[in-house]
Amino acid sequence: MTAHVPSGGDLPARPGAPAGGTGPTRRGLLDGAVAIAACAAFGPRGRPAPDRAACGSGVPLALPSRAAGGAARAPVDPRGDTPDLLGVPHALRDGRFWHRAGPPEPTGETYDLVVVGGGSGGLAAAGRWARHRPGADVLVLEARERTGGAGDADLLHPPGTAGPPGTYPAVFCDRESFGVDRLVLLPPDRATADWAAELPVAPRARDDLITLFDVPPGWSAGLPAAAAGRWLAGLTYRDLLRDVCQAHPDAVTFCRTMTTAAFGHGADTVSALDAWAASADPHTCPGFAGLGPPPGAPAGGPGPAPAPAAGTVPRVRAGRPACPIRIRLSSPVVLARNDGPPDAARSATVAYFDGHRVRSVRAGAVILTCPHMLVPYLVPDLPAGRRAALGRAVRLPLARATVRLRHGRPWRAAGIGRVRFTGAFWTVAGPETAPGDGPLEVRLLHAPAVPRPPLRVAAAAGRRALAGTPYDVMAHHAVAQLGRLLGPFGFAAGRDVAAVTVHRFGHGPAAVTGDPAGTGAGPRTVRHGRIVIAGSDALPEAGRDAGVRAACRAAADLLDG
Repeated sequence: MTAHVPSGGDLPARPGAPAGGTGPTRRGLLDGAVAIAACAAFGPRGRPAPDRAACGSGVPLALPSRAAGGAARAPVDPRGDTPDLLGVPHALRDGRFWHRAGPPEPTGETYDLVVVGGGSGGLAAAGRWARHRPGADVLVLEARERTGGAGDADLLHPPGTAGPPGTYPAVFCDRESFGVDRLVLLPPDRATADWAAELPVAPRARDDLITLFDVPPGWSAGLPAAAAGRWLAGLTYRDLLRDVCQAHPDAVTFCRTMTTAAFGHGADTVSALDAWAASADPHTCPGFAGLGPPPGAPAGGPGPAPAPAAGTVPRVRAGRPACPIRIRLSSPVVLARNDGPPDAARSATVAYFDGHRVRSVRAGAVILTCPHMLVPYLVPDLPAGRRAALGRAVRLPLARATVRLRHGRPWRAAGIGRVRFTGAFWTVAGPETAPGDGPLEVRLLHAPAVPRPPLRVAAAAGRRALAGTPYDVMAHHAVAQLGRLLGPFGFAAGRDVAAVTVHRFGHGPAAVTGDPAGTGAGPRTVRHGRIVIAGSDALPEAGRDAGVRAACRAAADLLDG
């Protein structure tokens, strides 16, 4: 299935519509209370201008002069949840949008299906509908300037991904945690006592880590697996290590970031049950030696989910006007409403902001694949119980940096693949391909959820911290950490760094199972008249596959009903 993106990234405006419209301009909204620049990359007649940067100006930022080694001139490309992109949803949340925007202007367009969200889930739902109903007209509305969405940014390094062939996973014990920087390689056949001897930790902490990795825990004696799972679900992994296993503080600190690659937050908020599942990955989450996977967990722990079946997610290709799937970019949806009582409605109206005014289309059915916390602001007549359930869904704040190196020789000399940092700003780093003499892209992950259970509170505090961290500061940390990691192997930032791209997602992947304070997952797929609410929030797991399955389930519900 191939989706059609008309030239310029949008459908033609309604015939006869004025170029500027009579509604608020982008500048007017920025100067007013709404602060919307989600369409700062727009060209004439509200169509997205090609290849403009998400920062709004279209000019790459430069690293500040504090970047070590002369890296200040490496361009920084800010992406993800930029302030521009967040203007519309924040204005809706604060009740400021409609005061400035005015009523929707109908485009006169009618579609069999409108999908809100152009991530993999939204594209999969559109593709499934088009396959089951050939000739149907389908419109996908996406707030960003490209399809993919936050969940498709591949933010999390799957556990078990050690790195390219010929490299080994490693841990970088950083000075933020232990006062010194030390790189320790973790080959799969290396004994725990061998690599633990290199850690800059107290002797008792070293002994505790060997015990945690190699000796079955005393708390598990005589405890059935099901009972152990229920008990562990009520503890954070930090509490298990510190209070139950009574591990040395240095050992607890060493384990603190072990869960960020799999879950997007650290041992302070991840449940001990989830840590048990993650312990199938070598050198991750000790304390469960000899126990096997927890009840109900897939073999191998919470590793990467299987890829969606071939053809599930349609390809996006320009220049195919006959294709029934159309994608409208830079079009944040602001309203989804049944045309009549939900139990009797035969159609719905969907409104979106095109950068100048609010436009609306009619739809026989609507699938919402956007984050659940946004849905109550788009569908104002939802029952109170459903609104509350949607509000319980937790999306994690995450950031990803991609540092493009002019060559990969220092990384190859280090012999490392994925590297975990114990306390620095970026917690995971790894090359995208095998390092060699040619250019190399290195990806880094930052999980800002603060150590403050419950997870909802931790995520909200981390989101505020992330929003207050400028892109150039995050880029500086990325380059500086690579300098500390690779400096002994010949790396010089000013010479070797070509560019830095930073993705920031305040509302990134949906939180997976196991918040020990019981935040509660979002509801399963919910139908409200001609509107169905899907998204990865609806399943007790995060990631691309969860969003695809939830969206396909929503499409099936509408097709069957």
